[in-house]
Amino acid sequence: MSTPIDQETLKHNAGAVQQNACKKVKTGCRNELDSTPNLGVKSKEENRRIKSDSKASVEKSREMNINPQKDKTSIQNVSTDAHQGQPERSQSISLPPGPSVSGQPKGGDLDQEEELVRRPESAPPLLEQTPQAQDSADEGEHENPASCQKTHQQKDDRYAHLEEKFVELQNQFVKETEEKEALKIRLEAAIEAVRLENENLKERLGELESKSCTLEYFQTKCEQLESKIHKCVCCKTATLGGAQGLTMSDAAQITEDTPGAGTEQTTPSTSAETTASPPYPTTGVKRERSTKRTVPFFQRAPRSPVFGADQNFLNEVISGLKDCGITLEQENLENVKLISSAPLILFCLQSSRLGTDVDQALREYKGARLDIILIVMRHLPRHARRFTPTQQVLPRHPQVKLTVDIVFWETEGFYQCEENQEAIVQVISYFQYLCSESV
Repeated sequence: MSTPIDQETLKHNAGAVQQNACKKVKTGCRNELDSTPNLGVKSKEENRRIKSDSKASVEKSREMNINPQKDKTSIQNVSTDAHQGQPERSQSISLPPGPSVSGQPKGGDLDQEEELVRRPESAPPLLEQTPQAQDSADEGEHENPASCQKTHQQKDDRYAHLEEKFVELQNQFVKETEEKEALKIRLEAAIEAVRLENENLKERLGELESKSCTLEYFQTKCEQLESKIHKCVCCKTATLGGAQGLTMSDAAQITEDTPGAGTEQTTPSTSAETTASPPYPTTGVKRERSTKRTVPFFQRAPRSPVFGADQNFLNEVISGLKDCGITLEQENLENVKLISSAPLILFCLQSSRLGTDVDQALREYKGARLDIILIVMRHLPRHARRFTPTQQVLPRHPQVKLTVDIVFWETEGFYQCEENQEAIVQVISYFQYLCSESV
């Protein structure tokens, strides 16, 4: 006795039958299309008709899946041949007999239904996938020419647009290149202008340096001329005083009243008189203008190196006295005790305390009957030559008749300044006094 079969089992069974029927129908259609020699040149209407017939067969198979109460033992699928006038073909598909169940014979509809019941319910729905995939393949094989033409037109439009864009970018690139070249030319011109201006500035700087050197040279010459003028003024002052029996201050006043004599000429003599404060008499100095005399003297150089400052100072004094008609003659220092009338020019370098250095320099000639001209040498640069004169600091020594201060520096030696010029004038005045005293 057969067991009842539910609705789900019948539906699944109908789906399997439909799947097998679709496969055989598709296979038959393809074989017929392959056997047709002129299928590739058929018109579009025939191809569309073949498509519609295939879709009708698929729809009919789907109706069998929806109505499982119809005959499940055979499905007749009619397909139209590709050639006109060819008769329709039909195929019968029979269900295979199912295996025998315990105590029942093989074959029969009931046995087939029991076999379908035993199959698992998770069987894949092959009927819904296979026809759709086949339709997609058929549609890809027979593409619409209008769609192809539209696609080609879109591609052509796209290509034309890209070509226009390329031309636009190329023009923009050329324009930017030209702008860069123009900018490069302007920069090169600006650099060249700056270089030329720099060269002009260098030339001007060289000219200014040359003019500066020339100016320094003329300043040096002016200082030398001023020094000679001061020496001449001193000689003139001494000559006027000796001729008229006047004091040095009166002679300076006469020099001021003389035509052509300026304040600049009288100032050094007055400064020499007031600053030096010599211990020798300054009144009653008399001498002949045209008389030339030779005055002996001794020189004691400093014990430490002074970069030639002592000899430069002495040369300035000798040159100033020569303009006044007085010649200095240096004697041998070994005869200092034999010739007591000749003064001694003693150079003393301040290297520590001033009083200690001066005592050390005078100790060698202590007790000798000598008139000493003490020259205190100070190692100072131009910008720092500020000091108190030695004769205002130290007590007066009986042997020292005149004390002056001079300054020097290692890079310049004995340089031109107000202090050094004043020292030269004082020493010249002292030798003029000696000459006038011997007359």
